[in-house]
Amino acid sequence: MPFRSLNLLKLQKACCRLVGSLFLLPVFHLGATSGFLPDGGESSLVGSLAADQTAPAIAISTEGGFIVWQDSGGNGDGAGIRARRINRNLTGSLQPFWVNSNTTGIHETPQVALLADGGAVFVWRGGPLGKQGIFARFLLSGNSSTPVFGSDDIEIAPAGSVQNTGPTAVQLTDSSVVVTWSSYGSDGSLYGVQAQRFTASGEKIGTPTQVNVTTAYNQKESALTALAGGGFAVAWVSENQRFQNSADIFARVFTANGVALTGEMRLNTGTNICASPSLVGLPAGGFAAAWSEFDMATPANGWDIYARAFDGNIVSENPSVRINYYLPYIQQSPKLSLAGDTILAVWTSLNQDGSREGVFGRYLSLSAQPVEDEFGLNQTVISQQKDPVVASDGSSRFLTAWTSFKSLDSGFDLTSRKFVRPASVAAVTCDIARVVDSSGRLTGIQLSWAAAAGASYQLQHSDNMASWDISSATQTVSGTTSSVTLPLSQSGGFFRIVSLP
Repeated sequence: MPFRSLNLLKLQKACCRLVGSLFLLPVFHLGATSGFLPDGGESSLVGSLAADQTAPAIAISTEGGFIVWQDSGGNGDGAGIRARRINRNLTGSLQPFWVNSNTTGIHETPQVALLADGGAVFVWRGGPLGKQGIFARFLLSGNSSTPVFGSDDIEIAPAGSVQNTGPTAVQLTDSSVVVTWSSYGSDGSLYGVQAQRFTASGEKIGTPTQVNVTTAYNQKESALTALAGGGFAVAWVSENQRFQNSADIFARVFTANGVALTGEMRLNTGTNICASPSLVGLPAGGFAAAWSEFDMATPANGWDIYARAFDGNIVSENPSVRINYYLPYIQQSPKLSLAGDTILAVWTSLNQDGSREGVFGRYLSLSAQPVEDEFGLNQTVISQQKDPVVASDGSSRFLTAWTSFKSLDSGFDLTSRKFVRPASVAAVTCDIARVVDSSGRLTGIQLSWAAAAGASYQLQHSDNMASWDISSATQTVSGTTSSVTLPLSQSGGFFRIVSLP
């Protein structure tokens, strides 16, 4: 019984299912797929540390990067900002180090952006609760056991007067750095979105500028991304801008010099209440966005995740689309990253993994359309797994991290997982045959396929089509065909034959 292969963008595979102990049936066609696979299971990028580690952020390139988090283990009046270098294999290297030099007040919600010379810029909010400011610190080198910073904490928005929140940072193609945040009263009415530019060495360029044009009520929860053309885009939540009790996602595009190229653009196309935007720049210009929407038509479904893409002319051909398949309860706080031609969106989902919050994701095309089913990232499911973030090396690897409750003794730790895309290979066509003994009794199933000489193949098994385990040793063939036999003891679940580099 022939089985049509699935033509992937970069990876070719065929999937089938053993039903009971009698025969194999084709399952269903996945259509276009991302080609990314999990690279191992859960691991820790920061090691075993005392107290709670929460609210991670990561930034990587092909040479590695940094993870930063909020740490209750010291260096502040209850919380400080801690970071660790990530090596080119996407594992933790050297020892964790404290980022904030000022230890007065609560320091939290950090973000990190890589600098072109191998350094990084960290931003966070810190100071007395309810009156926190926004701070930055530029790391000139993180390749030695003693991190080299360009200065102590740089005050972007002062602490002690009004509340500032939601900082984020990015380096542009001209090496300048942009930081955005929301500041209470900065635009004359509740929260407004501010932006500050820096040189690559951490010197301020001018003074903060206002991003939002509409100023009534709140404009907050800013998201930021660099654009391929050299500029940047900022998105935020705007309240009551269209009608009473509305909450929409708006955005503007700027040049690298901070000159606005667009007015305010609404990204969501429905009338639901929106929150928590995330942006990622696209290779041909433009950007993709994701955010949370509350299902007003079916309130029992709670929040969902929506996405939409805009091309280099900042035009979208599609309305916003819901990307989570699982509807009950709450799906919230999405994050986006881009590797090659694939976007990975990750978010927190309540009760989907069977125990409070879990971490789920879905691959999207450059037009922000889903290309595979959603899948669970966390393998530990007890209690809370939440607040995921994702970064990529720009081509073939995604690195994810999230806050994970371990135990009453150890509290919250940080968990990570990698997803990689093997090299492009030829398609696999799978044929299925029954294997019987001399008495005609069925003993197994044989899968055979046309092979490319010198290519390597591997049989993988899954119970949920999300995470896959190796079922047979990798085989490198010298001829034009290859095969593997499954005994009846392996019946049940899904199987696929994967071509490896």
